[in-house]
Amino acid sequence: MIPIGIITRNRPLHLDATLRSLSDSNIGASPVYVFDDGTDTVSGYVHLHRNSSHWVGPGAEQWPADAPAELVHPNAVQCLRGLVETVRVSEDAVGMWNASCFALNYLATKFPAAGGFVLMHDDLLLKPDWFEVLSFWINAKPYKTGIIAGYSVANDEALPCELNEVASVSGQLLYISAEFYGKAFQFFNRQVVQRIGFDVALCEVARLKKYSVELLWPYIARHTGYKSLRRPGLTWPINNASDVPGPFAMAKNVRCFLQ
Repeated sequence: MIPIGIITRNRPLHLDATLRSLSDSNIGASPVYVFDDGTDTVSGYVHLHRNSSHWVGPGAEQWPADAPAELVHPNAVQCLRGLVETVRVSEDAVGMWNASCFALNYLATKFPAAGGFVLMHDDLLLKPDWFEVLSFWINAKPYKTGIIAGYSVANDEALPCELNEVASVSGQLLYISAEFYGKAFQFFNRQVVQRIGFDVALCEVARLKKYSVELLWPYIARHTGYKSLRRPGLTWPINNASDVPGPFAMAKNVRCFLQ
């Protein structure tokens, strides 16, 4: 069991695809939580808080014409109340850095016996065996593992091994060990002004605390494409080594993740 937290804000279309991908994955009894960083659009709020018998249009979001067919939902976007627990980070957006720390603190408090936590963004497509692959490497190399990334948009080259120790990774899909979390507790429990750069700072703290930062290859997920303040030059599709080929897990609807 590995608690899973997904960070989101105002992106029902992307979050729907991520949850449908997760719905078609074998994650066992792992609990799933959505952490809402101050969603303030009508479509985003309805998506998160109305009953699952309701559907909502994606608002201003639209998939590009060449998006993978798995992304395009045959209906509208399914509302989430009664399917997955949504935790409100703040009434006003606090940014990815603070929201990520909030999510990890919440999961660590709620699941004190967990050996680690998965933190993911709301814009991923997951490979069908992503959880099995990640779990294998968590168990195969447990000593001093701080971070294992299943994908990194910051890397655009093929890697030599299935598990590679690297200096830094981007934060789309991270496993963070409970041991490292405990040693870096102060890092996760301070408010910061900057809204971006969490992943880079997290890797720096891991190295400072003598914990490894590792990156899986081949990647176990891919990005669905996004608008990023930090990387404004990236568009759909991402044409480098991180443009992961399918197939991807993708259920027709979001399944119930409530415990």
